[in-house]
Amino acid sequence: MRTLLVSLLLLAVSLTARVEDECVLATSCGQCIQKGPLCAWCMDPMSDLSSRCQKKTKLESSGKCMKENIYQPVTGSESPANSFRIGEKGYHNTTVMMEPQIVTMKVKMGEAMKTQFKYKHVRPANDPAAVNVQLQHSELPEHLLVKFFIVCKFVSFPC
Repeated sequence: MRTLLVSLLLLAVSLTARVEDECVLATSCGQCIQKGPLCAWCMDPMSDLSSRCQKKTKLESSGKCMKENIYQPVTGSESPANSFRIGEKGYHNTTVMMEPQIVTMKVKMGEAMKTQFKYKHVRPANDPAAVNVQLQHSELPEHLLVKFFIVCKFVSFPC
């Protein structure tokens, strides 16, 4: 049991050192942020750091980069507060079928993110058998993988 604990501790130290090594290899902010979720960039060009890309905790503890100059974006999403609710009249006096209508997602390289939408499916009067749902999104970079799923009565279906 003691050997296992020591091995796990050594593995944790080794992984931390590898992250620090990967961070310091970056020479630009863009490279730094893509190195990993723990890497952060010191935006102060006058700082006397050996590398402006380091783990955020190391930048903070060094005292050589003020906290407001440390850039480390986080994964998250937001939708405007003025989003219409399902069933309300939206733009051009049309009934809103999905909420929110707009979502801005910021996802760091190598991270995954989920967001939920509510959709009210109404079959057209001229085609009561219609069940197709058409999803549209802005053009995405090639390296970004997006998957859509519909959950209906607690069963998930890929789109």
